[in-house]
Amino acid sequence: MAARVITISLRKKLVKIHESRRHGKAISYLREEIARHTNSSPDSVKINQNLNEHIGANTLNRYAPIKVSVNKVGDVIEAEWADAPKKPQQASAKNIKVVSPAAPATGKAPAEATTAKAASEIQKEVKKDISKKVEGKKAEQKPAAAPAAKPEKKAQPKKEDAKKEGAPIAK
Repeated sequence: MAARVITISLRKKLVKIHESRRHGKAISYLREEIARHTNSSPDSVKINQNLNEHIGANTLNRYAPIKVSVNKVGDVIEAEWADAPKKPQQASAKNIKVVSPAAPATGKAPAEATTAKAASEIQKEVKKDISKKVEGKKAEQKPAAAPAAKPEKKAQPKKEDAKKEGAPIAK
């Protein structure tokens, strides 16, 4: 049997069920619906981990219809989430070639590094070149003008001191 995509709405079953029991009921209802569409028993339906996590974690759109991709392998029916995001393939470390950028002074074409030591040395050189360029740009920038200085106020004598100086001395 080729892969079929079935859209199943969980709204009918889950609206009247308490939140703590919804995940289990949703999985059992999903198995029943897939078995009904494929003319088999609910015990033969195997639900993929991505589909299970989507049903359990999707609290915001829990009642939205779910698209399920169904494959029949022998007596077992495999159900997968049809709208699952695709994961990018990871490249193995053996197949990666490190390419150094062109040297700024020489302008030569990039060279391939064959060992890990050479790759790390190239990365260190590139970091040094970049830091030198950044430091050069900082030195070229003019310092910002200092804010205008406020005129200093002359210290005025306190009123108490003025009274003492100008007051006649009593004998």
